[in-house]
Amino acid sequence: MQALINLASDLRARLASHRELLHLLLLLAVFRVLISFTMALGSPVLSFALAAPDLVFTQNLGHLTAAGLHPFLDFWMEYPPLLAYYLVGIYRAASLVPTWADGLFVLNLFFRWAAIPFDLGSLILLYSIVRKTHGERPAIYSATTMALLFAPLYI
Repeated sequence: MQALINLASDLRARLASHRELLHLLLLLAVFRVLISFTMALGSPVLSFALAAPDLVFTQNLGHLTAAGLHPFLDFWMEYPPLLAYYLVGIYRAASLVPTWADGLFVLNLFFRWAAIPFDLGSLILLYSIVRKTHGERPAIYSATTMALLFAPLYI
C-alpha cells in the first residue's frame, strides 16, 4: 500500500513540474476538437473546392471495405498496411454516425479528430527535445508556437 502511495506522490510531483505543458495540451486538444466543426467539409466555412482529395480517397477505400474487399488481401495499395487500415477504421467509425449537410462532413470530422493524438504527441516530443537542450522557458515557447500554427490545423 505504501508503494502505491509513493507512486501517486511521484506522479503528482512529475505532473506538477510540467503544469504549463499539461495546460497547453488540454487547450490544444479542445481547440482542435472545436475548430474541426468549422473546418470540416460541409461546414459553412470550408467549401468543397478546398477539400483535400485524400478525403474522397478515404471514402472510396471505406466503400470497398464495406463491400467486403480489404486492402492487400483483395486489392493493392501504395500505402503501408497500417495507414490503410487506419483509414478504414476512421471510415467505419464515421459510418456509425448519420450524415447531415454533406456526405463527407462526418468523415472529415472523424478524420480531423483522429489526428489530434498525433498532434499532441508531436507537441510533447517538441517540448521534450527543446527542454532537454535549451531549458523550460524555450520549451514552453516552442510548444506554444507549434500549437498556434495554422498549417497542421488545415492539413
